[in-house]
Amino acid sequence: RDSPRNFNTIFRIHFGSRLVPWKYPGIWHGDREWEKTLRLPLRSQRRLRKRIINTNLKERLGAVTEKIKSAEKRSPFGNKVKVVAVTKTKPFKHIVDVYQLGITSIGENRVNDAIKKFESSSENMPDVEKRFIGHLQSNKTKKCVNAFDTIDSIHSLKLLKKVSKECEKAKKKIEVLLEINTSGETQKKGFSAEDINEILQCFEIQNVQVVGLMTMAPFTKDEKKIRSCFSLLRNIK
Repeated sequence: RDSPRNFNTIFRIHFGSRLVPWKYPGIWHGDREWEKTLRLPLRSQRRLRKRIINTNLKERLGAVTEKIKSAEKRSPFGNKVKVVAVTKTKPFKHIVDVYQLGITSIGENRVNDAIKKFESSSENMPDVEKRFIGHLQSNKTKKCVNAFDTIDSIHSLKLLKKVSKECEKAKKKIEVLLEINTSGETQKKGFSAEDINEILQCFEIQNVQVVGLMTMAPFTKDEKKIRSCFSLLRNIK
């Protein structure tokens, strides 16, 4: 994610890892199968699986953190990076796992599912920052405003105005990111990179605070195409 002026940059870490061997004989874990076990009772499998998940997550988070620190040192812009744990489609337990590792920003893309998870976190994790990162349907705006601290995917001026109205009713001000379609893909939502006037109008809307821009690069291995999307986003600011 990139951001205008001195706004913070956001880095997301997703759950899931490729199939890799573990130190216990016969234990494997990965995207779709947690383990293949030999000579282990079910209860032992569960205990080992829990240890595997937590250890692997800690290692991956450590690796990501080191890459972020390295990138911050190389960057001429001086922006700080915030890690957001994307727990969409994952159970509440995964939120607890990342919270225990020091990550307090949680990204969800389904309003109703997130509300159920956040109800469980309100007492034990009061400092969790709840970020909506998916496509926001207009009929879910009210629920989204009430449940989340930020909306990271405002794709139109019309949607932002609706969010503003719901914020006024709820007597709250919410931070938002404007989604820019830098790749030009027709299947993606977002402001066109040429819609500068419409983007600027968003900064005048009441009850919301535009704190940055976001974009989704195309799903490709072509690094030039990916970098061009983020370069365009930075130029827009």
